[in-house]
Amino acid sequence: MSMITLQVAEEGRIVIPAEIRQKMGIRVGDHIALSWSDGSPELHIATRQQRLQHAFELVKQHTKTVARGSPIAL
Repeated sequence: MSMITLQVAEEGRIVIPAEIRQKMGIRVGDHIALSWSDGSPELHIATRQQRLQHAFELVKQHTKTVARGSPIAL
């Protein structure tokens, strides 16, 4: 994991450096999802598309563990 420090500007704004945006696949106009846990000082950043892809992969992993024809309780 890498780390940089940023300064918070007016109205709480931060600028994600171009190199990081490139590595993360963040483009102009992308919608960004911020996630955090209460009591944790960490903030996680991802695009909506990345979050959807991650959710899809989790569902795909789960469905592989369920036998075909078995009912799935939601």
